[in-house]
Amino acid sequence: MTKGMHVIMELYGCPSEAIATVPSVKHLIDIVVERSGVNRISEFYHQFRPHGVTGVVLIAESHISVHTWPEKGYVAMDIYTCGSKEKALKAAEVAMEVFRPKKIVRKDMMRGLEHETEVGRAVEVTEHTKL
Repeated sequence: MTKGMHVIMELYGCPSEAIATVPSVKHLIDIVVERSGVNRISEFYHQFRPHGVTGVVLIAESHISVHTWPEKGYVAMDIYTCGSKEKALKAAEVAMEVFRPKKIVRKDMMRGLEHETEVGRAVEVTEHTKL
């Protein structure tokens, strides 16, 4: 039995203008929340100067966090949902679409495994490169 699914993503080559400001990042996260079917409770975003954003969306299922480095085209994102893994996986797929990265490093991890030796912690590690 698991407690949830944790998706850890590194998105490289994202368009700088899409990840530089709170309004642009919030817009993309709003799409992720809406399309994945998670239930938003609250959110907080912080604008760094000269650029970059950190945001956390508390969801009934757990959370989505995002940290951006527009000067590098880089986004670090965590998506964690308790219970069913489908919403976390859907949120990850939507995020990979809307942030438009050229390269993705993603780790899907089942959390709270009662018998780690039987299944292991890291379920999947994938790397995608878009041409």
